[in-house]
Amino acid sequence: MSLPQSQATDPKSIDWANLGFSYVQTKSFVRHVWRADQGWSEAELVQGTSYIPMHVATSGLHYGQNCFEGLKAFRGPDGRVRLFRPELNATRLGESAVKVGMEPPPEDLFLKACRLAVEDNIEYVPPHGSGGALYVRPLLYGSEGQLSVDPSPEVTFIVFVVPVGDYYKGSGGVRGVDALVDEQFDRAAPLGSGSAKLGGNYAPCLPSAIAAKRRGFPISLYLDAKSHTYVEEFTTSNFIALNHPSTPGQGKIEGSSDSAPTFITPNSRSILRSTTRRTLCELATYFGWKVEERPVAWSEVSGQAGDGSDGFSEVAACGTAVVITPVKRLVRGDQEVLVNGGASTMGPYMQKLYDTVRAIQSGTQEDIHGWLWPAQGITGTSSKDEE
Repeated sequence: MSLPQSQATDPKSIDWANLGFSYVQTKSFVRHVWRADQGWSEAELVQGTSYIPMHVATSGLHYGQNCFEGLKAFRGPDGRVRLFRPELNATRLGESAVKVGMEPPPEDLFLKACRLAVEDNIEYVPPHGSGGALYVRPLLYGSEGQLSVDPSPEVTFIVFVVPVGDYYKGSGGVRGVDALVDEQFDRAAPLGSGSAKLGGNYAPCLPSAIAAKRRGFPISLYLDAKSHTYVEEFTTSNFIALNHPSTPGQGKIEGSSDSAPTFITPNSRSILRSTTRRTLCELATYFGWKVEERPVAWSEVSGQAGDGSDGFSEVAACGTAVVITPVKRLVRGDQEVLVNGGASTMGPYMQKLYDTVRAIQSGTQEDIHGWLWPAQGITGTSSKDEE
């Protein structure tokens, strides 16, 4: 099938200091195809185009048989490039695939495909110190043309990459945002597919997100579909919160459990558990903080839980694109909740989490947790040559 040809962006023309979060054509993408009677094909490097062949009756388009992931690769001080916790994305893509009746790529195939995509596009990885990264997008979809609502006998797995900038650098540094609680739309049903990263979970949220932005709210927050009592997640990010030590100003950031903050995040079956969320939970535990993954009632957020508290000390959205976005105000109907006094900056504990993740990703802090892969880094030569 003849595909439109398109020119890759010249890496030398990229303004690394002013990269945004938008599509940039790189040199190539990786493709694998699975067929029920043949298994997975060998990796194919597709160059010279940003297009893919697609049957008019592809089940990935008609019946939403698709899922995807998002992760990043970073250039370290040694010039080598490493992916951040890609095995977690491999696992989650597999779980999402099963939710929509597709054959999941084995972890080894997933990792090799991500590595090959990075290797062949190594010149598009932003320089160390720029704050940018190479965004890696694995995509899986049913690619057979059929009219019946059945699992596709052919599945295509693609990994493409795009250089992206430091989100906060372009927005004048870390700034708190306002969030609108949307009670007119339920993002996910309790026993539905909200825990999977499916394309079909995102489009239905767009009208809600657009309406919120028109009212001046960059993000929307959704409550549980059954009772609208518990917090679930933001449009594209997980919900996290911190309660500071009971005595203001007391307790060190890495203090004992008696003086440590409490890190809180919902454990609903309807939310998509992000790699960033898991990383923050593990870091908080490492710091000696208390970690609570549990149902989070809206009354706790609003300070009306009846326990004498005034709500959470800090609230934020977390995800791959920005790591942490502090929330300074939440609005639910006529109710307005200010977080951290409505401050636009992160509090000290959320800031420590953010700084630590960014330092590990960039290679300026030792990766004692083994989160960067491969440990030896990627140079752009083939992995066989490196071995």
